[in-house]
Amino acid sequence: MTNKAVAEGSKWFDSNTGIRIGMTYYFKKRGWERCAPCAKPVYITRPVINQIISDCPEYKSMVFYVFFPNNYSGRDDAPVVFDAAVNSIDYLASGIFTQKKFEDNDAVAARLASGASLSTLRTTDVATDEAGESSGMAGVSRGYEISSSPISLDMDAESMNAFKEKNGYYYAPVYSGNKAWYYRVDNATKNQSLMSGDNYKESTSYGLNAHAGLGLVKENMKPDTDAELFSFADIYAAIEGNEGYTGQFADSAAVSALKRIFEEGRILHVQAEGLATSQDNYTGKDAANVGLERNKTLAHNRAYSVIKWLKENERFKKVLGSNFSLNTLTDPIATVNDKSTQGLNAKLNRCVKVKIHYVVDK
Repeated sequence: MTNKAVAEGSKWFDSNTGIRIGMTYYFKKRGWERCAPCAKPVYITRPVINQIISDCPEYKSMVFYVFFPNNYSGRDDAPVVFDAAVNSIDYLASGIFTQKKFEDNDAVAARLASGASLSTLRTTDVATDEAGESSGMAGVSRGYEISSSPISLDMDAESMNAFKEKNGYYYAPVYSGNKAWYYRVDNATKNQSLMSGDNYKESTSYGLNAHAGLGLVKENMKPDTDAELFSFADIYAAIEGNEGYTGQFADSAAVSALKRIFEEGRILHVQAEGLATSQDNYTGKDAANVGLERNKTLAHNRAYSVIKWLKENERFKKVLGSNFSLNTLTDPIATVNDKSTQGLNAKLNRCVKVKIHYVVDK
């Protein structure tokens, strides 16, 4: 208590006063015990392993390159040969020389004997050979960048007479004015003048279209890391047949793998993009742009020839036309300073890159 009137000697304090009452109740046993006793416990000793079984399809991609001779795309390469297929891709795979022949064997023989020029004699076209199964030309099929032997043949009397004895005709170059092309060229580009006479003949081969040339391709072309790389010879042998000339330059394991894909898988999309080099000798009006446009056209036409070949092949019949694409690159021209059209850098950049997307069901 506090005496507020005096405030002296008084004490200020708080006080808590209360009463606490407790009660305890005991429930009867209801059988809710945590562990009920049993006669013999059972233990599970075999572990359960969760296994993931995947039957998802495999979505993959492959890439291959097709290399072309200078000034050639095959776009307008259509010789008139009755009841005979002409395919620029067959020419690359197993063609010999220019696939032209002289019409008059006797006239050729006489001029070879006298050393006279053959350039004024008439020539005609020779059909291509599918899969390198040469009809009468066994031993002389070559192809472009397939083997170590270049596609061009010599025009000396001994070589030409030996060929004629086996095949019944004399091979010929593509004559255009004062030029003689020792390999096939497009009609639109055969009138061009090259830097030197040696460039009209293919006398060098690195085997870029063969499986053995994949090392050079990988080193220089930087193919996609997400796609398996094959050679043109591998692809050709897998879809055209590997019993002929071209098959010997393919890899048997690669061909088997490709056949499995084509037979058991489904092709989803095929895309091609062409490439040409900066090599051009046009010196007339607006030379830079004219040369650029000519090479862009070559790049486009090369890709078109490869796409056309694949679309017409039995292995790709089920692929919808809309699933083939021809990519037009912003700059499909590779700068090449070499004066020769036969140098490695020039050959590498005259090509078509093909990427195929596919799925294999498990």
